[in-house]
Amino acid sequence: MKTRLFIVLFLLLSVASCHKEEQACDFVILYTTDVHGNVLPYDFNKNKFAGTSMANTSTLVKKYREKYGKNMLLFDAGDLFQGDPAMYYYNYYATKSEHIISRVVNYLHYDAIVLGNHDMETGEQGMERINEQLHIPRLAANVLNSTYGRSMMRPYRIFRRDGFKIAVLGLVTPETDTQVPKGLIPHVSFVTMVECAKKWVRDIKHFEEADYVICVLHSGFKDIELITDEHDTLFDGLRYVVENVRGIDVVLFGHDHGVYEGEMVNQWGDTIKLLQAAAHGEEIGKVEVSLLRDKTGELFKKTEIQRIALDTIPMDDMYAQEFSGTIDTINHFLDQPLGYLDEELDMRHSIYKQTNSMDMIHYIQLRASGAEISFTPTLSTFQDIPAGPLTGRDIFKMYKYDNYLHKMWMSGKDVKRFLEYGCERQFGEMTSEHSHLLAFRYDKDGKITYGRFGPDLVVPQYNYTSAAGINYVVDATAPAGDRVKIISMADGTPFDMEKSYTVAMSSYQAAGGGGFVNRGLGWTKEDIAYHTLGISKKTIMKIISEFLLASDRVQFQAIGNWRVEPYDWAERMGEYDTELLMPYLLK
Repeated sequence: MKTRLFIVLFLLLSVASCHKEEQACDFVILYTTDVHGNVLPYDFNKNKFAGTSMANTSTLVKKYREKYGKNMLLFDAGDLFQGDPAMYYYNYYATKSEHIISRVVNYLHYDAIVLGNHDMETGEQGMERINEQLHIPRLAANVLNSTYGRSMMRPYRIFRRDGFKIAVLGLVTPETDTQVPKGLIPHVSFVTMVECAKKWVRDIKHFEEADYVICVLHSGFKDIELITDEHDTLFDGLRYVVENVRGIDVVLFGHDHGVYEGEMVNQWGDTIKLLQAAAHGEEIGKVEVSLLRDKTGELFKKTEIQRIALDTIPMDDMYAQEFSGTIDTINHFLDQPLGYLDEELDMRHSIYKQTNSMDMIHYIQLRASGAEISFTPTLSTFQDIPAGPLTGRDIFKMYKYDNYLHKMWMSGKDVKRFLEYGCERQFGEMTSEHSHLLAFRYDKDGKITYGRFGPDLVVPQYNYTSAAGINYVVDATAPAGDRVKIISMADGTPFDMEKSYTVAMSSYQAAGGGGFVNRGLGWTKEDIAYHTLGISKKTIMKIISEFLLASDRVQFQAIGNWRVEPYDWAERMGEYDTELLMPYLLK
């Protein structure tokens, strides 16, 4: 009897397996990256309506959601919360209100957003505020709570669609550890993306049994020939994740503001699609996926990727109406008078010579910190500020980054090495009066290479620097490492290479941004902590605003002087190189 029952059951199971149905699923992914607060259809710096923003994104999101329903997934690859006056207002002034980004993310029904390095600049308290307001998780598998040794953010999320499991894993560049002051994120630590991705992809495939794995990654895609040391493989290591982690189907990434649409083959011969949409809400990335599981259980996958320019997409009027009151609020905040300028502030020439705009920042940094020497990066907007009433909007043109004022001590040798490191990357070696002053990249024929942002500089202009509190000369004809001659302190007293000096700089530079302290000086995180004397509780932007409000007329003076020699060569070719860059810098 038992034998007959066993035979019947076996036959029934055999018949069922023979009639196993095929399973199919078509879904679409839309993703944004490096939006940097460009969520409202208004350009607050230029005080006019913007060409593209999340209002255009909203149109596409609604279109594809209507077509695909729950089979449309919406992600962001990081750096949403910094870089726009609206972000500054909600990050540091309207801290009790619901953040505009939280409102936008919830309104558009994002399925997950990945943490970016700039998203951490509001500190742990600011991040927790956002996390509480969001309806969906922020992902960052390799960002750890150092107290407990586990992920501070959710590592991944699983979506079940039409019988398939779709996983999204979030990662952020550990370079954040060298760009955000430790005082803002004291309980945060990082592991390399490769190490982390191997663990979580293995768990996602083995325990979750995911059919399709999406990696949303906030990290640059540095060309292999530009890799100079192990630091690059760890911190700008997207390609190392792709090459060394098996199981990822598509990578959506951001961070370095480039664009990319292609594929790579990993060490096992698997082809992985890679997509990077443009920053600042100019583009959205689209991925169309078809999954098919046949009657034998074998899984087939097809992935198509595309970048969509948002200037071809009309603005969603309902979205614009939803947030119109916020635009009025931000404009009112920005139009508050801060002082009166007696002379125009020269911004555009700051990339190659001393200007009164940089003098003003140096002056305020020295006054606020009590330091003897000041460093400041050259800012990445180059609109001169005319004489007359000065408002908050003007300050954002001048200094749009959420940096804090960092006070350190350095030896005279450290000060010189800091400047040498910067000048080597800012200025080329002039061999004649017709040589370019700025350091560009050249092809094999000796011609300047061009990318999406125009002529390729050796480093972005926001990693240029200048100093105050000292008098110095940069010799553009000298070899790298021997270009800077410090003549004296600003008051004419001798500058001593062996003496210790107090130095003020942005938290970005102090934490390792631009490589000045970690590469130029060779300092470790422990060295940076040892040399740190204090960090301001207010952002540099707020310090500048309060300084200007303290008097009716803006008054400051240059504390020290610097110039590039040969002077005639530098003036002529500096102006030429500025004109070469300006159409791209002012976009």
